[in-house]
Amino acid sequence: MKKIYRSYKFCHFNERRAIRAEKKRTKKNAKYLSGAYGSFSDDNKGQYIGHQIFAVSAPETFSIVNNREEFMRFIQRFDSQAWHSKPVYIDLTNIKVITPEALLCMIAYLARYKTKINQPAVSGNSPSNSYCKQIFRESGFYQYVISAFQHEDTENVLSIRNGDIIDPTAAAAVIQFVRKKLNITKKSITRSVFATIMESMNNVWEHAYGRRFNQGWWLMAIQEKNSKIIHFSLVDNGIGIPETIHKRAIEIITANDGDLIRSAVLENRSETKLYYRGNGLPKLKKLVDNGMIKNLHIISRKGYYFVDEDKVYTLPFDYLGTVIFWDFISGGKNDN
Repeated sequence: MKKIYRSYKFCHFNERRAIRAEKKRTKKNAKYLSGAYGSFSDDNKGQYIGHQIFAVSAPETFSIVNNREEFMRFIQRFDSQAWHSKPVYIDLTNIKVITPEALLCMIAYLARYKTKINQPAVSGNSPSNSYCKQIFRESGFYQYVISAFQHEDTENVLSIRNGDIIDPTAAAAVIQFVRKKLNITKKSITRSVFATIMESMNNVWEHAYGRRFNQGWWLMAIQEKNSKIIHFSLVDNGIGIPETIHKRAIEIITANDGDLIRSAVLENRSETKLYYRGNGLPKLKKLVDNGMIKNLHIISRKGYYFVDEDKVYTLPFDYLGTVIFWDFISGGKNDN
């Protein structure tokens, strides 16, 4: 190496040049994107959108179960940029209807990006609709992103719970919320639902992530406005049900993800082949058959299974993780 490159004068010049370049990059990034990873404002005024920012608008019906294709296209547009560490701005102003699985899905995707070395800069705003804005606040969403808003628990929403192991306290919170809102007095009715939630948590802990880093599960519940219906959802971002169940030889070649989910709901398909394992999804089906829960949807990879109507759908892209959604409804066997 020539002496000039080791001289104090050249090293000093090189250091100053690096500092100037870093300041320039910081200033440029600040111009186009306000905030760091997962930065969301608690108003709907938005932030400056420069030509380097990919802006994606959330659909009016912010729900997988009520607006499957449009919501999945929204997630696909968002994820296609963020996963490649490109800055994304999420415009939530148009939302007029919201269900819990959509909120949890967005949080699960944001959590995935935290495992990347180059984390994408994701920012956004809040809904213009006052009710939906209230749901975002009361759900605890702003605790999972960078925001100035401070979350406070309320009686209207069972705010988001998160864990990576079985959590009886979180499962009990769901049951207590449902019993209070639907005036259920018979404990035997909700005991089986409690056990099923616990088993769903156990499935995440034992199977969902395989050798991947366990990011756990998220759950929450929302009482539908002016009704006696409570929407509940549990979400993870693991490898998915079709990847964890035991497959027959023919299924490896012919079965799609929706059919595999349906099969796992109708019978024990645990990879362990043990009779006492893999019963969580069949138990959910029994709860539907007994009228304790309704509107059960299970989503994983490219598979979508609507249990109540025994219908299988194929998603437009590969959803990484599993979504379980159902309703507690006043007037059913919940109230007996």
